[in-house]
Amino acid sequence: MRNILYNILVKNNFEVVKAKSADEGLKSFKNDSFSLVISDMVLPDKTGIELLKEFKKIRTDFKIILISGYTEENFIDNDIRGIPFLNKPFRTSELLLKISEILR
Repeated sequence: MRNILYNILVKNNFEVVKAKSADEGLKSFKNDSFSLVISDMVLPDKTGIELLKEFKKIRTDFKIILISGYTEENFIDNDIRGIPFLNKPFRTSELLLKISEILR
């Protein structure tokens, strides 16, 4: 999924940094200024919610889209209420529309 998203975003002229794990994503996040983070809810080393909480400890001026094969209702956590969420599988057009809405 990471590589598919990467290819979609690069083809649509976005600058993209991809990470294989939450820890790798955190290192990138600390060293760069991202406009948007796209994260799966299920990661090898943390959940998307845990990762979001770690990001918020570093800074709060970022946008995020969470994605998952599970529905949003499977994640009962106040920290993700109101955060843009995409259910897998999703269409490229859905992703690009969501990004456009968020980055306006």
